[in-house]
Amino acid sequence: VSAEGDKPILVVKVIDSEGRQRPESTDTISDDIFGTYGDSMTLKSQMGECSFGKFNIIAGVGDEHEKSPGVIEVTIDKSLVGNSRETIRQAAIVETELLLGHSLPGPYSNVMFVLENCYQECGWAAYAYVNSWLSVYQGHYYKLVGVQMHEIGHNINLAHSGGLDGKTYTDHTGLMGNPLYSDDIGAMCFNAAKNYQLPWYDSNTIIINPRDGDWIGKIVGIADFANNPDDSPVVIKIETGTSIDQFIAFNRATGINRHNDEADNEVTIVEAGNNGEWYSQSFLKATLRSGEVFTMPQWDGTHTLTITAQSININTGSAAGYAIVSVCLGPCVYPSEEPSQKPTTSPTNAPTHSPTSSPTKVPTIEP
Repeated sequence: VSAEGDKPILVVKVIDSEGRQRPESTDTISDDIFGTYGDSMTLKSQMGECSFGKFNIIAGVGDEHEKSPGVIEVTIDKSLVGNSRETIRQAAIVETELLLGHSLPGPYSNVMFVLENCYQECGWAAYAYVNSWLSVYQGHYYKLVGVQMHEIGHNINLAHSGGLDGKTYTDHTGLMGNPLYSDDIGAMCFNAAKNYQLPWYDSNTIIINPRDGDWIGKIVGIADFANNPDDSPVVIKIETGTSIDQFIAFNRATGINRHNDEADNEVTIVEAGNNGEWYSQSFLKATLRSGEVFTMPQWDGTHTLTITAQSININTGSAAGYAIVSVCLGPCVYPSEEPSQKPTTSPTNAPTHSPTSSPTKVPTIEP
């Protein structure tokens, strides 16, 4: 499923055989998802902003059965109580296809089914099919922007994002880790690996191979993708030569990413498989503040990979905040971007003949 282009979406408000349905009107549902009547934080607005207009959500196709832009109602012959989610989902699909007169998804890129609640096999807010068109929401979760973005993320082939603890959903530097559950707080995008996988930032992603030599450079956050006159990268892929690679980003918490939930304005390092190009569970490996170092011993079976946040600067006025990052095999030490003070004209004392002790090495302990 393409993550670019015009994306007409259909929302189906499901009414069960006993009349159970969400209390919101179709107008309210349309507003919650598409911003039809002025809601400023929606699936449409945030997906459009994260993609810089490359993923353009449209409220339906103007079908005669749409009671509000992009929203229809169907009544199924099953009760939400006592039936599996598979049974309910299939009943909703059948009734929707009968009403519209064609199989799904038809002219729609995505179809979102909204259920009044969950009464059996619960423990989920919503679920979606990967690389597909279908997602299902129970209760009030359909209106939460982070949940909407997460499920449509699955539809466009994004996997979950695990955190430093190795659990499936705990990387809260991106929405595939389930960090946000709010109707009005949802200005957040995806993590470094997902941003590499998506086509939205291809002009400013780079691939480096530490075997070819050290790399040091400036990176900016995706929030500054369009405010980047130096054309600095927003995502760095570290090529391992295997299907599992590391991805570096500057997690700038501003603009489209202002509601970020973890590691604000820090350098993030994420690991994912499938060369970062296809569906793959990712895991956050480190978050670095200015001056901090992350190492991966035996990165290539022999050498230690060293990633250093040499400096971070967010006090840049209207210019993009940035991080200076270095990547190398073995210890690597670079000066900060500029000295904190200008050197004096001449030393006040003559230097000693030799240092009193050897300098320490770059720390190897993970932050």
